[in-house]
Amino acid sequence: MHPIVYRRTAPVSGRAIRKLMHAAVLLVSLAALLLSAGEQTAENFRESLAQFGTIKTFDPVPLSAPEIGNPMRGLYGWGGNGTGMMVEAPMFDAYRRFEWSALEDGDTPGTYNFSAIDDAMRIASNAGACFGFRVRAYVPGTKTKCAVPAYLKERIRGFTDQAGLYVPDWNDPYFIERVDAFIAALGARYNKHPHIAFVDIGIYGAWGEWHMSGVPYPGPHGEQKISAANAARIIDIYAKYFPDTWLVFRAGNEHTQYAMETYPRMGCRSDAVANPGFDAERSATPWMADRWKRAPFITETWDTHNPLTSVDLAAGHVTKFHIAMLGNGNMNARITNDAQRAEFQRAGKLCGYRIELAAVGIPSPLTPGKLTSMVSKWRNAGVTPSYIPWTVTWQLRTPDNAVAAAWRSAYDLTKAMPSRSGSLSIEDRFILPASLPAGTYTLALIIEDPAQVRKPMTLAITEEKNADGSYRIATVTVERSASENVTADDRTAVEKNFAALAALQESLVVSYRDPSVFDLSEGTGPGIFECAAEANAFIRGGKNGDTAYGAAPVFLIKKGGGDYERQMVICFDFSSLPADVKSVSGAKVKLYATRMGQDNGVADTAVVIGNDWAEKTVTYNSVPGTSTDITGRWEPTKQSPAAVIDVTAAVNRILESGGERRLSLRISGETPAKNSFGEIEYAGRSHADPGITPRLIIRTK
Repeated sequence: MHPIVYRRTAPVSGRAIRKLMHAAVLLVSLAALLLSAGEQTAENFRESLAQFGTIKTFDPVPLSAPEIGNPMRGLYGWGGNGTGMMVEAPMFDAYRRFEWSALEDGDTPGTYNFSAIDDAMRIASNAGACFGFRVRAYVPGTKTKCAVPAYLKERIRGFTDQAGLYVPDWNDPYFIERVDAFIAALGARYNKHPHIAFVDIGIYGAWGEWHMSGVPYPGPHGEQKISAANAARIIDIYAKYFPDTWLVFRAGNEHTQYAMETYPRMGCRSDAVANPGFDAERSATPWMADRWKRAPFITETWDTHNPLTSVDLAAGHVTKFHIAMLGNGNMNARITNDAQRAEFQRAGKLCGYRIELAAVGIPSPLTPGKLTSMVSKWRNAGVTPSYIPWTVTWQLRTPDNAVAAAWRSAYDLTKAMPSRSGSLSIEDRFILPASLPAGTYTLALIIEDPAQVRKPMTLAITEEKNADGSYRIATVTVERSASENVTADDRTAVEKNFAALAALQESLVVSYRDPSVFDLSEGTGPGIFECAAEANAFIRGGKNGDTAYGAAPVFLIKKGGGDYERQMVICFDFSSLPADVKSVSGAKVKLYATRMGQDNGVADTAVVIGNDWAEKTVTYNSVPGTSTDITGRWEPTKQSPAAVIDVTAAVNRILESGGERRLSLRISGETPAKNSFGEIEYAGRSHADPGITPRLIIRTK
């Protein structure tokens, strides 16, 4: 599936025209991304931003507060016209299912009437929601005797089920031919449509759910369930005609593997949330483990009369499986009191992304024509990234609220991984136009849908939004000075830096692991001392030997030789170890391999080095006092990604010397690498997942 693209299709509004008038001052931003593995207090954050004249912190909205509401997350309108609600909740997305027979003329192949979809989409739009839908060709439990066009029933084989409903021959060539034509017509009308949130791949199976439970096969004329080849054809047809729209396909199905492996950006759906069988359904499809990082997981509960369905299971399923959207319906008989309603609402709040802005630091006064830096601190308290490519924009506004200047942030919400304790700091650099008048301005933040259909995003902070969906951040002043215009070299540097930041944020997506899945920590207890890395830095050989690369969330280690040699240095400060401890029974450094070029047979090594180096300035050629004695050697695999380095002897030597209690290591590759084969990437101390950051573990007993 191609990357999702949102394009404007409506006439340009007055608001958009005003934005175009300000385009001359909308300057690309040069940004540097910083990560902190743990929470910082407001005081510590202020200290780290001492160079900024204006600092503002924000309080998060607690989960116990009313739902904040944003599109492509949370509870969505389910059933009926797609706007019904089982419990009270904001509705930014609605969903309905349609019979094929209601959309194509029964007498004339290729004569379509999509007014039912258009009407449902309009109702959703009037309620402030975007729309998703599925088309069905067999609908048990309803009065729809035949859900395919009459002409199709007359041309192909099929049979009636126990209730007298027509079941088409899914493998008839003419059936597949007409599916292709029908989905082509749907795609021509709704692909890239700004009001369509997603399309649920249907047609085959009971209710279009890609199963035929309860239907006896073979049929009376030899009819069979859909073949693997024809199932793949229908999946391919949807992908062909909806290349720019989110598609979701049923999880836990014999055809799911084909859909997921063939189309890496295809989302998935399930009908079994809040039922014990949901766990088995998900674990049966291991190729979907990280699907949520790229595409949405959209769900609903099992039918309301299933005795095993329980609202108490919903929240756990949402968090464990990174669910983006949960249908607000189908469970009425299981939600009969206020406590149950509140629990289902809580499950909805946990769905999807939940973006908090913790703090902002910006210089004041600002100077036009001068390269300037500002820092913002973010946290995604949800369970998924955003599946909408929101544009995060900082603005300077005049006293009458006109936008005088604006610059785009490097923060990419589609790559915002969940964080239980960590946070993300982004340094955006910008140059205000030299023509900007001196005066007092309001720094504002607005997070907008590029398609200009959805309302600006709501942050999970207590700060009130302005009428236009923006946030007032701070008051800043602008002072004039004689400054030169931005040069072409400046703009080239900005573009290169943005590309580097995009790659960096992408690496965080690839390396992210749920903290509950893996944790390098060995806990606390008598005789156990544990500390995080004090510093770590990336170094490269050859012509890069004198370049200081500094810290990073992940470090790529590769024995490439010359310019391609990639290593890291890391330091642990264990001075807080009790002073009376003069020797230890064991000490080890643990690293986590977030990515491997090949699954086994690649070894890395560590040697002890001197401590006279700094994270921001160390280079390959300046690493101090490198030992020739290998301290540790290991071969991580995808099944055992932890690297354990025995540093007992090194720690005891440091303790015996009575010097500073710090240990530095140089990590390098042992296995010669060819291209990406032989590479290993490790989580650094600023990785977003604190469970896999490097640590030194000492046992004193």
